[in-house]
Amino acid sequence: MNRLILLLLLALPSFFSAMCGERIDEGKAVEYCDTSVLNRIEGIWEFPGDDTRVLIRRVIPTARLCDIIVVDSPDCRLTPGDVIGSVRPSAEAGTYELSICRSLTKGVFTDPGHCVARLKDNDASLTFEPRKISIRIGNLYFLPKFWRMIRFRFTQPDAEIPQGMIKVYPPAYSAKVTEPVYL
Repeated sequence: MNRLILLLLLALPSFFSAMCGERIDEGKAVEYCDTSVLNRIEGIWEFPGDDTRVLIRRVIPTARLCDIIVVDSPDCRLTPGDVIGSVRPSAEAGTYELSICRSLTKGVFTDPGHCVARLKDNDASLTFEPRKISIRIGNLYFLPKFWRMIRFRFTQPDAEIPQGMIKVYPPAYSAKVTEPVYL
């Protein structure tokens, strides 16, 4: 019962901020980053595949659970301030449990996809490791001579590129800056 109450208390701030229509644009996200003491995971991140920028921030200042909030996106289904997922730290340093909603149904984000997220490159990138399913059937028992004569192998080079996000703000310690910094 105490866990349920604690989970509700942790979820209430993000629920009320989403319900009240809190519009978080990039300016407010930068202001949050400049005025708060940030964890390693907190900040503005960009999905390089679709140019969507998100703010990862703690639900409440003392909590370890973080929300993933849209800051800017070319996708018209996403508006600044939408909470599309959450990040929770794990027992291993730099490793997180990440969930991102994969569909929008009647204005509500649903179908969260879960994966492991790891900080890389001095906290400048966050890579995702999704769940994988593998099935292997031993065909050698059915057609042993056929499978020894012909072997098939397919390579897909782009499958080896890790999926993830790049930290935009604040710049990671000793990371290569990919955008100009205006003072």
